[in-house]
Amino acid sequence: MKTLLILLATLLSVPVLADSETEPNNDQSIADTLIAGEFMSGRLSHDEDVDYFEFVLSGGAESLELVFGSPNVMGTENRWLILVQRASDGILVYQEVLGPTADLQITRNIDIDNGWHWVSVRPPGGSLATPNDVYNITITPDNFTPSVGAIEGVWQDNFSSYYSIHEGADGLLYIELSTNPFGWNAYLGSRIEDMAVLNLVVGPGTATLELTFTSSSNYEARYLSCQTEGGDPCAAAPGELLYTSTKVFAD
Repeated sequence: MKTLLILLATLLSVPVLADSETEPNNDQSIADTLIAGEFMSGRLSHDEDVDYFEFVLSGGAESLELVFGSPNVMGTENRWLILVQRASDGILVYQEVLGPTADLQITRNIDIDNGWHWVSVRPPGGSLATPNDVYNITITPDNFTPSVGAIEGVWQDNFSSYYSIHEGADGLLYIELSTNPFGWNAYLGSRIEDMAVLNLVVGPGTATLELTFTSSSNYEARYLSCQTEGGDPCAAAPGELLYTSTKVFAD
């Protein structure tokens, strides 16, 4: 509990977790590895710079969600050229110039085959300037399932509230953090593939919460059922989206 209190006090200065590219990675033979569902950050350092990443799809994946963002971009002038290639024959399966802003990531769904692929991030070319801001890229196949332990850590939702997830052989513990240690709510349950169903075990009322993990760094929360301490229905209806959360600190 002491560790969580210290962590909670410093959360506002913690950036979203991301692996970082390793330079040089400007060739397919020295590409960095993208892990499904996890952020990778990078930066183009000059007009000829190219950042290569590689990933392998298996298990019958048929499509890929690619999310590209730049957390520090304030305007709309920055552009990056994104290519996805099949490694077996070099065929391009996706190509687009993207211009995210600090407030708006760009999501693309790409039809794709199983196997080894490359992603490259490049200057946009032409008369467009090479951006020097940090970018984040995430790839998530449609058959994505977070590995055990991959979702552990502290998360922040879109209303600036914080949560802690702990997962092990005995199940998944989910804590709604508060600056008041006596005001925390805790849920306990289990996860099957990308979905966790959790029952309120500490806190007023009764509730069953569903978490759907869209990646190792993002999830959506919904009540399956909820009653207040007085027995009234909660304000949020069953199945209604309560919030989305992003991982900000890993255990």
